[in-house]
Amino acid sequence: MTFTTPAPVENPPQTLILEPYLAEDHLEHIYTSEMHDDGAQVIVAHQETCNGTDVVVVYQAFSSAIADYAVQHQSFLGAPEYKPDRMTWIKPSFLWMQYRSGWNTKDARQARTLAIRLTRDFFDTLVKTAVISSHHRSSYATKDDWEMARDKSCVVVQWDPQYTPSALVPERVVGSKRRAIQLGLKGTAAAKLARGTGDDGVVSIEDITPFVNEMRDLLVKDNNNSGQDRFANLWVPKERPYHVK
Repeated sequence: MTFTTPAPVENPPQTLILEPYLAEDHLEHIYTSEMHDDGAQVIVAHQETCNGTDVVVVYQAFSSAIADYAVQHQSFLGAPEYKPDRMTWIKPSFLWMQYRSGWNTKDARQARTLAIRLTRDFFDTLVKTAVISSHHRSSYATKDDWEMARDKSCVVVQWDPQYTPSALVPERVVGSKRRAIQLGLKGTAAAKLARGTGDDGVVSIEDITPFVNEMRDLLVKDNNNSGQDRFANLWVPKERPYHVK
């Protein structure tokens, strides 16, 4: 197919840089694996704010009550239904977040998508201290060693296969070794995230649900097109391979 830039987004997020899903640069990073045979390379939206702060964008889906509170207060502490003592998962991959939440349609607890900008230092610390979520993919000699490390760590990392952005029937991306990373936070890591901009790890919390809903509607409308034409009008956040300091 011949690539044509889609119509401009009507509800663009304030804190994200967007690009067409079918743009050559974007597809290249879906279907290549430059560093690891298993695709275990971090792909993120890495930006620099106007004041020079290095940030990495992660996503979470919440109920409307939690999302409204978090955006208004730029913090999760005190939000109705929010439980800071539970493990909370953050996803640097926008499309993996939408796969998990069904583009905000799976259930009322995932009705809204938040884009959370973390400082690079905070994000890098999370990745460097994370323990892989399954023993068979870890470097620990025994399962007991892995369980001990996992229980001590405040961060668990999981690598998941990529899916097409179809809003109706997502399919595994064929021909790609790339995997999407997600991080489970507990203890001090979860507490730091929950404090939002009241701590030095979170720069901003934005509700990007209008953008998500707009893209979902376009995907539904184009679903009967063939092949990649189903995604001809889709915009996504610009995400690229990222090297942890």
